[in-house]
Amino acid sequence: MLAEVEAWGLKPSVVTGDSWYASKDNLNILKDKALSGLFALEANRLVSPTTGVCQNKKFRYSSRWLNGKSQKSGAG
Repeated sequence: MLAEVEAWGLKPSVVTGDSWYASKDNLNILKDKALSGLFALEANRLVSPTTGVCQNKKFRYSSRWLNGKSQKSGAG
């Protein structure tokens, strides 16, 4: 789908998707293209915040990447 959008001449700054599209391969494509993404994750998925790895249901904070800068948000 991203390739089709790019073929139209559009250059998205952010790509969104539900948990179905939040695969490692898809996220790596965004990383390789230097694109930001916002995806839902299943509770049993492993996430890697700045250090370490934890299960998504235990991850209390999320990072939002805006213009290459990480901002913390979430429950404190």
